[in-house]
Amino acid sequence: MLRLLRSNITRIIKSKTFWISLSAYAIYAIIIILSCTPWNYETGEFSAEYVLGQNYGLDSQATNILSVSLPLQGLMLAVISCIIFLPDYHNSTIKNKLVIGHTKTQIYLSNYLSVAFISFALNVVYLLFFFALALPLYASHPNFSISATKILLSILDGTLMMFAYSAVITLVMMTSKNSFITLLATIVLLGTSILLIMLYKDVLNVPEFVFSPACNDYVPNSNYPDKSLRHFCQFMLDFFPSGQSYQLADNNLRWQIALYSLLMIPASTYAGTVIFNKTNIK
Repeated sequence: MLRLLRSNITRIIKSKTFWISLSAYAIYAIIIILSCTPWNYETGEFSAEYVLGQNYGLDSQATNILSVSLPLQGLMLAVISCIIFLPDYHNSTIKNKLVIGHTKTQIYLSNYLSVAFISFALNVVYLLFFFALALPLYASHPNFSISATKILLSILDGTLMMFAYSAVITLVMMTSKNSFITLLATIVLLGTSILLIMLYKDVLNVPEFVFSPACNDYVPNSNYPDKSLRHFCQFMLDFFPSGQSYQLADNNLRWQIALYSLLMIPASTYAGTVIFNKTNIK
């Protein structure tokens, strides 16, 4: 499998699509860093973690659409992966790999690791500009704050989250054989998950107490969701990468994010290998 992985990584590095995508994401990262304001409205401090979090998704305090970076990463990941790997179905590359002795499982796993490599490269691009541009740019502010622990946890959670996205994209890509279907499925999954996550967040954001003018005091909110519904919504936010992105962008670093990513990666990969092993390669 190492030979397959080395071959895939070489193809990625030699691909113009890969480098064009990295360049486009670098420009996007610069725009995000320069346009977002690392201001914590609760503490009144500038937060380095806030700027870093914009790499992973929407933030509830963001005021412009440029903070929607996780869907962009997911789409770019799907586009690059489809352009590089899906032709293997149609030019007999996969068939030739099987003929010389590689198994379908080895082919699938090498492709997943290759897609994960692409996602890691996208993350590295943002991190380079974060450390080279964002920190020097905002460090001079008197209220600027930075936590090395939070930054490391954010990078760890975000990287695991993107590896989980890679597993899902590989599952769709290796079982569809069609670039258009893969891209369409990715867009639909991202769009649907984002809408659902917004719904779950709205449920969790319902206040337990509301002000009553009649009583001139705060009273229990009759619309406050029950405990089971709140636990369900929080689980969905923790489990799905789109929900994880919202929490990372809000600097809500929960250990469940890393745990569920670590569970989703083998689960999606196992399902993908089972389906791919049953696929008839012509």
